[in-house]
Amino acid sequence: MRHRGEVSMLRRRLIVAGFVVILAGAGVLNSVVKRHDLAGVQGIEAATSAITIGSHATSSAWYCPGPLPIGHRGEQSSIEIANLSSGSVHAQVHIASNTGMSELNSYVVGAKGHRTVALPLSKTATYGAASVVVNGRGVGVNEVIATSAGIATSACTTHTAQNTYFGIGSTAGSANMAISLFNPGATPAVADLSFTVGATSTLPSAFSSVPIEPGQDVVLFAGHVLPQRSALSLGVTTVSGRIAVGVMHFKVTSGVLGRSLVLGSQVPLGRWWFAPTVVAPGIEQVYSLLNTTSRQERVRLTLSGAGAEGSITMVVGADANLQYVMPRIRAAGIQSSSVAVIGRGSLIVDREMIVSRQLSLSSQIRKIQLPSTLPAGFIVTSPSVGPTKTWMIGGGRSDSVASEVIAIANPQRVSTKVSIDEIVNGRSLAVPGVGPMQIGPRALASIDLSRYLKNSVGLEIVVHATTPVVAGMTEYAFSAHGLNAPAALPVR
Repeated sequence: MRHRGEVSMLRRRLIVAGFVVILAGAGVLNSVVKRHDLAGVQGIEAATSAITIGSHATSSAWYCPGPLPIGHRGEQSSIEIANLSSGSVHAQVHIASNTGMSELNSYVVGAKGHRTVALPLSKTATYGAASVVVNGRGVGVNEVIATSAGIATSACTTHTAQNTYFGIGSTAGSANMAISLFNPGATPAVADLSFTVGATSTLPSAFSSVPIEPGQDVVLFAGHVLPQRSALSLGVTTVSGRIAVGVMHFKVTSGVLGRSLVLGSQVPLGRWWFAPTVVAPGIEQVYSLLNTTSRQERVRLTLSGAGAEGSITMVVGADANLQYVMPRIRAAGIQSSSVAVIGRGSLIVDREMIVSRQLSLSSQIRKIQLPSTLPAGFIVTSPSVGPTKTWMIGGGRSDSVASEVIAIANPQRVSTKVSIDEIVNGRSLAVPGVGPMQIGPRALASIDLSRYLKNSVGLEIVVHATTPVVAGMTEYAFSAHGLNAPAALPVR
């Protein structure tokens, strides 16, 4: 556990005005694969393609905005590249920092294999970003930050955009938001960062018309200009150019400073799905909804699994945000949810789970496996665009330090058959002891990997179903602190 002095020192580090990271090799990467953006791509198609593993595309570029710590004591950042295809692929990874450090390396990722690329060491604490260019199909990329308080993982994106949104955020108390504006393209960009609290929106002068040069990553801290705000939503709009945006959330739980890394949603939609997750008494769940339209929207939150079956209707004002705190539940289990606008509107939504102390868990429900304990920590989760038959969950582990709960929700009116595979040694193999399972109509199931995998690091899991499902992962440390729930990547 960190002492108060250490937490205060970390807090002071968070309110530094900002860092600028120059990615000098961005032009090299853009000469290999033309930059993807969302121009001319609309609605669910745009949202789906931004974080999808393409099983048919012959090449792809992934952008990892982080912000990824470099040279921070006790923190290590890395890029995880997973290859689901039956052939090897070549990947170019460019990493840089504002201290002038710049690396451009090439790697071969074997068939049904993965590669961990650690960000370089630095004597100066800074933040970095990465671009990954791959010459093959079936590849997914995650960004990972490992600290003494646990692991933070986020999917990278294959698209840049003019608009990016984050439904939830805070600068109250120990909390802060490090906002990364990454321009991997060859043309300059200029961005405005607008914050919404309730029905009030503000555009701080320091966050107005922020220039991001080609190959540049600008990192800003919300707490520097908007301190002590407890319910923020963020919209990033480029006046010119297109960028990838990520946020690292900071918060102290049980005396330890934790992190949660999130990629922004680039398109408001009429319906969002959240991966099923572990819930229990003592866990606080918060949904934060951002309405980017000029009219109020009626919204339905639909829940299934532990603690609730049914729906809740809310009204979100025009150009406003709303936070809904879930009632505490009586028993531990797995819960899934979706958020939909009633009518033809659209919105942005994020979910936060806060565990203020280590919890003991148990489940008597058939097909629901839970860890015996859940550590303190917090998780900010972005939603997915909907069910699909195959999901890849990367950047995890199941060993003596931490493990994972893999959860699947079947939203269909018919049963589905699900298999859970591990990508290892060039093969896709069923997790030992976990055979195909049948999940009934509108039912849930979960597998606690600590029961089956004892020495797996850089774990890549693939969930296959006979009908579209929603899959997710909750990673938990065996120590008193450390929670993580990266978004699973749909494979299409």
